[in-house]
Amino acid sequence: MASEEYVSAFANQPVAPRNKYAEFIKENPLVPAFIGMTGLCLGGGFVAYRNGNQALSQNFQRGRVVFQGLTILSLIGGTWNMGTKKEAEKQRAEAAQSQA
Repeated sequence: MASEEYVSAFANQPVAPRNKYAEFIKENPLVPAFIGMTGLCLGGGFVAYRNGNQALSQNFQRGRVVFQGLTILSLIGGTWNMGTKKEAEKQRAEAAQSQA
């Protein structure tokens, strides 16, 4: 029975994968930015290490860890925000339905 509810919850609004990612980026713009910065720090760290600059490489790796943490925090915050918006919409719909 739970699987039927799951299917019916998403059957009303089919979303194409391209639209799904565009919607995610629109609602959580910091996540892709932090992922990109993480990748840049990782790449910069590798280049610095290859060139023998261990201090710069270490700073890049510290930056990578910071951006990974910010990515996780952004994901948590975005998920919480979407959940509260959906709950508020549900409450408004129930209130409008009870008034009608």
